[in-house]
Amino acid sequence: MREKSVERTRLQRCFQDLRARKRCAFSVFLTAGDPSLSCSQRLLESLEGVDLIEIGMPFSDPVADGETIQRSSARALAHGTGLHDVFRIAQALRKKKPATPIVLMGYANPVYRFSIASFAEQASASGVDGVILVDLPPEEDAACRIALAEKNIALVRLATPTSDEERLKTICADAKGFLYVVSVAGTTGKKQADERQLQALAQSLRKHTELPLVAGFGVRDKEQVAHVARHFDGVVVGSAFVAEVAESASCDEAVRRVHQRLQELQQGLPIGLQ
Repeated sequence: MREKSVERTRLQRCFQDLRARKRCAFSVFLTAGDPSLSCSQRLLESLEGVDLIEIGMPFSDPVADGETIQRSSARALAHGTGLHDVFRIAQALRKKKPATPIVLMGYANPVYRFSIASFAEQASASGVDGVILVDLPPEEDAACRIALAEKNIALVRLATPTSDEERLKTICADAKGFLYVVSVAGTTGKKQADERQLQALAQSLRKHTELPLVAGFGVRDKEQVAHVARHFDGVVVGSAFVAEVAESASCDEAVRRVHQRLQELQQGLPIGLQ
């Protein structure tokens, strides 16, 4: 089965438009079903001035995530959040934000249990543009990548600071959508990379791909956003927002705190691309 050649997807339009304006994409990650299904829906729909939205698919063993996002997954799973709920949230969000790319992020086990074909079908019906499966290596992603590509959905691959040149060649071959760059070695929300490390990582990656580079893991403040924006096409912030949700006593408070944190972090964006 051959993969479809797709032109001008929402992801492509997003990054091409931002590149023309010399601006870095800002992406927010929130876990579906945290603190509840209705509140997570409201939180996602309340995001303003966000170029890309990542919806976390709750999983019982999120090994790439730090404690903050692990706990958000546990809270979501505790009241029964499953993939059908994730798709419902994505579908409702698509209606509210018709032009904003939506990416699902999680782990391979729930996808394979759901069945790759059914997952791709439901993701497409929900208006999803990309999927990130952090524990699925390139050598094993063909079935999932092709099934998603048939639905015009990109299976987004990850690159890390520990990926050597040969590994980067493998990661970038047949990569779609954008490349998700883990800015530090470790789990989400733990450490921060300094700007020299970020610059060196971006330069190394650009030798192997023309896809947009979107950096995440460990981005928590506006200074770090600014560092990433100087060298990458996009920045993802997750743990900082998930922490605001966890510390809120009500959904109203969660929406308010996420909005305030978003405004603060976006102050790091005007530098844009170089």
